[in-house]
Amino acid sequence: MELKKLLWIDLEMTGLRPQTDIILEVACKVTDLDYKTLDEYQAVVKPDIDIQDLLNDFSRQAHTDSGLLDKLSSGQTSDAVEAALIDFVERHFGQEKVVIAGNSIYMDRQFINYWWPQLAARLHYRMLDVSAFKILAQAKYGLFYTKKEAHRALDDIQESIDELVFYEQHMDLKHE
Repeated sequence: MELKKLLWIDLEMTGLRPQTDIILEVACKVTDLDYKTLDEYQAVVKPDIDIQDLLNDFSRQAHTDSGLLDKLSSGQTSDAVEAALIDFVERHFGQEKVVIAGNSIYMDRQFINYWWPQLAARLHYRMLDVSAFKILAQAKYGLFYTKKEAHRALDDIQESIDELVFYEQHMDLKHE
């Protein structure tokens, strides 16, 4: 596999349990390996159930403050979003397995595996997890990146990219 592009992905969910929580928003960015954005996709997922009992205090506050809860009623069905995501992936990656990137991306991957299995089948088992760089940067180099914590998927992707660039620059990982 020759990696030329990354699929950055971020989900906003009602909580952290894929079997009982649901996806509220998804965003993707396709970038080259210098993190130049080639295309992006964003969608709000309209819940087919009342989510009030699913939201813990943190999620309720974060999604209220970000304005996401107000947008849910005008969202798309989960099936429609999965179909659009598959189309987006095929346009940019053809039939190759796609490496996804993001912060704590394994959590997003668990939700994708559970809720969007057709999309999951298109993804490579390897993932670029910015939080792995964070652990190393903090423990070994004392480097801390301050996040804005917008809790909107597209904003969070850009913040993950900015954070990775920060670690590359400060840990001398970027080779020109």
